[in-house]
Amino acid sequence: MSQLEAAARKQGFDSVAEVETCVLEPGGTLAFVAKKPDTEDLRHRELLTRLEQLMQEVTRLRSAQPPANA
Repeated sequence: MSQLEAAARKQGFDSVAEVETCVLEPGGTLAFVAKKPDTEDLRHRELLTRLEQLMQEVTRLRSAQPPANA
């Protein structure tokens, strides 16, 4: 298992949990196929991106407004 994990890291995976399949090629090399993110993961990332954009817009708008007089 440790050799499999090391081979996955060499091909850019952080862990074997990110791997859908692994194939032992005729030459003895391992070919890894990444898991595709499920719909929930994609939606979560999209929402986080939009939230970050909104936060940046609010920050920009706050810095553009003159201070309120009390």
